[in-house]
Amino acid sequence: MTPSLLAALAGGLAVLLLVCLVAYATGRRRGIAAGRGAALAEAPVDLRCRALESGCCPVCGTRFPAADTGDAPPDGLGSETCYNPGAR
Repeated sequence: MTPSLLAALAGGLAVLLLVCLVAYATGRRRGIAAGRGAALAEAPVDLRCRALESGCCPVCGTRFPAADTGDAPPDGLGSETCYNPGAR
């Protein structure tokens, strides 16, 4: 192999490596942005599902009245709080 052929081959590999790195970085950023958008869209639905399943607000820990008994909570909200380690 001649030195000029080796130089051309090394230059071509360097360009290929650079193109691959740019494509990887671009795809990673787009994937992170898409995942963040999906999480923001799904978070309210997930919080609502957890609240309905547990009978407790996952944010503040307020207990909801039982839907089948018809009892009205004081002040329009449940006064009892349930265990919620994330509540402040």
